[in-house]
Amino acid sequence: AERERLARELHDTIAQSLTGLVLLGQRARRELRDGALDDETLALLEDAAREALGETRALVAATAAVELGSGLEAALERLAARFTRETGIAVETRLTVGELDRDAEVVVLRCAQEGLANVRKHSGAATARVELEAEAGQVVVRVRDDGRGFDPVARRGDGFGLDGLAARLELVGGRLELDGTAGATVLTARIPTGAGA
Repeated sequence: AERERLARELHDTIAQSLTGLVLLGQRARRELRDGALDDETLALLEDAAREALGETRALVAATAAVELGSGLEAALERLAARFTRETGIAVETRLTVGELDRDAEVVVLRCAQEGLANVRKHSGAATARVELEAEAGQVVVRVRDDGRGFDPVARRGDGFGLDGLAARLELVGGRLELDGTAGATVLTARIPTGAGA
C-alpha cells in the first residue's frame, strides 16, 4: 500500500512537473531557433524547476526513512524543526505520551509527516502544532494549523494524501478525523496502542 501511495504521489506531483519542464524546454529551443527567446520563457522554466524541486523535497520529507533510534518524541521534534527550516512555518510540539511499541511509533510518525505535508501543500499557514497524547487505550496525534482551512469532503476521494492516511490507519484499527475550519484546521489520527505498521 505504501509503494502504491508513493507511486501515485510521484505520478501526480513530480512526473507532472517534469513533463511541464520538458514542454518549456522545447518551447525555449523553438524560440531560440527562431531568434525569439525572451526572458519570460526562461523565467517560466526557472519557476517550474523550482516548483519541481519543492515538490521533490516535500515528498522526500514525507517518506523519509523512519529514524526512531532516540525515541518517538525526539523524532517528532526533528520532523518539526526540519519542517520549520524548509517552509518558514513555525511548528510547536506538545508531546505527552508514554512508551509505545515500535510499530505504533512508526504509525504515529507517518501520521505526523502526512499531516505536516498537507500543511505545507495546502494551508498557507503561519504556524502549526503537532500534538501527541494517550487517551483510553489509544494514541492520538493532532496536527493543527492556522491556515485557510478546507472542505474535508471535497479533499477526500482522490486516493492520495488524506485517503492514503485514512487507509493506513484503518489497517491498524485506527481512524482519521478532519476539521477544516479556517484558522483552526485540525487533522486527528487515533491509533490503538499496540497497532502494527
